[in-house]
Amino acid sequence: MASCADFAALRASPSDVRVVASDGSSIAAHSSVLAAASPVLEQMILDARRGWDAGCTVVRVLGAPSDAVAAFLRFLYRGPGAGGTPAAAEEEEEWAEGAVGAHGAALLALAHAYRVPWLKRRAEAGAAARLTAERAVDALKLAALCDAPRLYLACARLAGKDLATVERSEGWRFAARHDAALLGELLQLLHDADQQPEGQDAGRGSGQDMEASGEEGDQG
Repeated sequence: MASCADFAALRASPSDVRVVASDGSSIAAHSSVLAAASPVLEQMILDARRGWDAGCTVVRVLGAPSDAVAAFLRFLYRGPGAGGTPAAAEEEEEWAEGAVGAHGAALLALAHAYRVPWLKRRAEAGAAARLTAERAVDALKLAALCDAPRLYLACARLAGKDLATVERSEGWRFAARHDAALLGELLQLLHDADQQPEGQDAGRGSGQDMEASGEEGDQG
């Protein structure tokens, strides 16, 4: 796999692939960076180059806003850790924190779909840290879709602490009216929260098993 320094050098070189987002916007990129960062993107690039227009490689990254896709690609170029001088690394880390704050849910979904484990862990942690009672139901759905046990546990802890606000949220009311399966998950969430002994962190006990299974899944 190429090093972060190799990726940085590539930014100034001619791109050989276009990443197209859901709104049709196009981002120039380098196939070697994308393929090294994501096995899913690697296969998509290979498949695109077998097509009739192999000279113009297009990869479609759908299901997320274009600015979230742009942030996702920048993370792929950046890698798990920022390099360069301490000042540059600090600036890059500030950008990364801001990107996770602005696009945490989308980054989690993209990292899960394109199998980028280190970014998935970071985005999941960011989503859990910024969780609110009003968004707990949406976060629970995201946790289920993305196999994100840490986020699920954060939802359980929040439900145990602020059930009244969770039940007043639009997500809860929608589930009660239209989504019996989701409502069942929410009731299970409350059951999980109730099962935690007083004073015990919901991340302990059975939650550790969930987190361990999530880490094993990330490694796959």
